[in-house]
Amino acid sequence: MSEAARVPLKFKTKKHVVKQLFKLKPGVEYYFTFKGPMHVGKKIDDAKEPATLADVVDLNTGEFGQIICAKLVRDALTDAYANDTYVGKSFAIELMRVPEKRYNMLKTFIEIEPEEAPKAPAAGARK
Repeated sequence: MSEAARVPLKFKTKKHVVKQLFKLKPGVEYYFTFKGPMHVGKKIDDAKEPATLADVVDLNTGEFGQIICAKLVRDALTDAYANDTYVGKSFAIELMRVPEKRYNMLKTFIEIEPEEAPKAPAAGARK
């Protein structure tokens, strides 16, 4: 069969066996929809506690993946959205590096409607 005669495959995703990790960098605003509640990941290092993860969709790219929910993100979500009611909602999130410190704080963490999110990747976005 020639290349021109091939019909593109069509399929429906049943399960993401491996999920990419979206790393949140300070100074970049991200737009995500939470697809499930936060959960504790696998313990990788005996010296550290396992990370708290959340399944999300990147609204810029439509890609499915996970983010690591730092304590400040976990606390903000659980304080504002009881019983995991943040699931299915979309958010703009931006971390800000605290000057002269070794940690970040939340600069932006707002619930958004998906049509408010930009359609093109933001300058300086991850890759």
